[in-house]
Amino acid sequence: AMGGFNIIAVVIAEDRNTLESISVEKCSLRSSEGIRRSEFYPIGNIHYSQFLPVREYLARKEMTHTPCNVDCITCNRYKTEKCVGCPATTYYRGIL
Repeated sequence: AMGGFNIIAVVIAEDRNTLESISVEKCSLRSSEGIRRSEFYPIGNIHYSQFLPVREYLARKEMTHTPCNVDCITCNRYKTEKCVGCPATTYYRGIL
């Protein structure tokens, strides 16, 4: 752990709105059990790297509820199309 933090994560998303959604909404890491303190530092410039592996097989698109038990359908950011939803669910609207 670093200082008061007990987790450090690098999170990627399909677009900035989705990144903000998974950083502050019910499905964010900060709302997970055991997380004591968290901060969010968005990266302003996005650079593509051919060496950043994205595991597309994780986008199953067959579950009705997310692995973290959040229902995308009831999420305001999902309803207003500021989040593409979870790739594990049938509600996913992203590019994977």
